Amino acid sequence: MIHRLPHPEQIWRMVFAFAFAIVLAFSWHSPGHASDPGAIFNVRNYGARGDAATDDSAAIASAAAAAATAASSRPASLYFPSGVYRLVAAVPTFTAPVSVSGDGHAQSVIRVDTAFSGDVFSWSGTSDDAEPVVQPADGARVKIEGVRIVGDRTTGNLQNAFVFYDRADRVLMQNVDVFYMTGHALYSGVSQRAPQGYMTRSSFYSLRFFNCGNAGIATVDFNARGGGPGTSEVSVNALDIYAPYGPGVVIHSDGPPVHAMRFSKLRIEGLQNGTVSSDLLQIGDASLGGNVRDIDFEQTDLIDPYFGFAAIRITATGVSSAPDEVGFEGFIGGGLPNGKGVVVDAGRRLFLNFRGIHTTDVNVAVGPSTTVGGPVVLNGFGQESSWTRSIDPSSVANVKIPVLQPF
Repeated sequence: MIHRLPHPEQIWRMVFAFAFAIVLAFSWHSPGHASDPGAIFNVRNYGARGDAATDDSAAIASAAAAAATAASSRPASLYFPSGVYRLVAAVPTFTAPVSVSGDGHAQSVIRVDTAFSGDVFSWSGTSDDAEPVVQPADGARVKIEGVRIVGDRTTGNLQNAFVFYDRADRVLMQNVDVFYMTGHALYSGVSQRAPQGYMTRSSFYSLRFFNCGNAGIATVDFNARGGGPGTSEVSVNALDIYAPYGPGVVIHSDGPPVHAMRFSKLRIEGLQNGTVSSDLLQIGDASLGGNVRDIDFEQTDLIDPYFGFAAIRITATGVSSAPDEVGFEGFIGGGLPNGKGVVVDAGRRLFLNFRGIHTTDVNVAVGPSTTVGGPVVLNGFGQESSWTRSIDPSSVANVKIPVLQPF
């Protein structure tokens, strides 16, 4: 049998058809296509330059609006390819579960202009009760990963990085940097459009926050407001906070309980010889009446607490709202640890294990029994007798070492 070769025109037709099919396939699955079941909205497709000079605010806002529209029916992500994106105006608050992603915390950088005021990224009402949407395989409603936000502390404006207003469920944040922001790097449990504000079933991994916060403004703030179940089932793993300009981490409640939180490998390092008037880690709040309970810390390092303030402060308005069932394992020290070690202004059933406490101010301070209930168990693995202490006489009976002997 004789096989004839196709006519050259037929060959070109086949090549063209094959190439068109490939282009069609790629365009069908390109970021932001309306029929993509998991749409990715590339900010460059909306005009962002990422050259560190151009104001990319309008382009980012356009991509964010398109992602928010898509997110009402399927997972959608705002994507920042490698580059430095200058942001002058705030991105509108997402009212749908839009994710934010980049090519890595050192590659995808959002540089916040000194004129910027407000939240770089914020979400409102992204709870499981919101309009249903097909969930990704990892179960996260909102995912933030692989980006860096860089502010400028010379500004007089309040600049926050990530804020979760109202109710937020199943947030996943990983591999994220935040530098030089005058406000919060991460803030949740604050109400905006609804009377309730809290976060549930969320996870945070590998975060680095440098020179953030301000007087009375924590770098990381977990709160709960209004009614409802409160903030719960939140895990934080490998969070590094360096030289905060306010409290490093605050866990408190202005209403419903904040409970069932787990921290692992938390490191907060104060600025040596810094004049910041804040504790590194605050559990509870002396001005808010909500309850904090069932909070665990392991492999914690609190370095260089600020002069006159504590590495850890456990506090409340009174014994009824005092933090309850707090477990801690870690180390307090540093090169110039001018502050205090652990200060218990108010608390109940506290189990605190220290691999070491090395501060120039008092190592352990415990307030009166009107705000401190028992037991407060302090485990120094045999080093307890070397600690300096200031314990109110009325609380002496409540303070124990691991075998429940008087401290």
